[in-house]
Amino acid sequence: EERMSNLQQRFEATVEKLQFEQQSRMDEMKQSTAEKAILNSQISSLERELKVLQERVSDKESTMDHSHTTLAKLRAEVTSLQRKNEELNNDKLDMEATLEELVLDKEQLREEKEMLEDQLEECKIDLESAQLELDDAKCQLEEEGGDVTVGAATTLDAEAGGGGDVGVSEGGA
Repeated sequence: EERMSNLQQRFEATVEKLQFEQQSRMDEMKQSTAEKAILNSQISSLERELKVLQERVSDKESTMDHSHTTLAKLRAEVTSLQRKNEELNNDKLDMEATLEELVLDKEQLREEKEMLEDQLEECKIDLESAQLELDDAKCQLEEEGGDVTVGAATTLDAEAGGGGDVGVSEGGA
């Protein structure tokens, strides 16, 4: 039972840790999605601004130098934002894969727990059977006119098939 209790505690601690990590990953994924939305809106805004600037450049030759500088800055910023967007997409895919692995790990632990619970139940049944056999043996010895003294180790010996110390003293010896 102590071993089962330890296994149960370890299982519960592992499940709790996996749930915490799963929640953490979900929070990161939400944050990543929010950042992506912001970046997409910034990209759209910058593309509109780029288009406006391109139209101004074509209309005004005197402001051409200034517009080219601004245009180059905007293009660099758009490129940078597009790279950041790609990185966020890759991070999101990694987080989704990790989340799937966590779900699989959790399911495996659940199956192990069920198996251990089944084994514990079998041990309880075996213990009850051994106790009944011991009680039957006591009754038989008492019916034959003897007193029976049985130690705690006898139950374990009987279960294991060992030869435990059973003291029998017959009345009137």
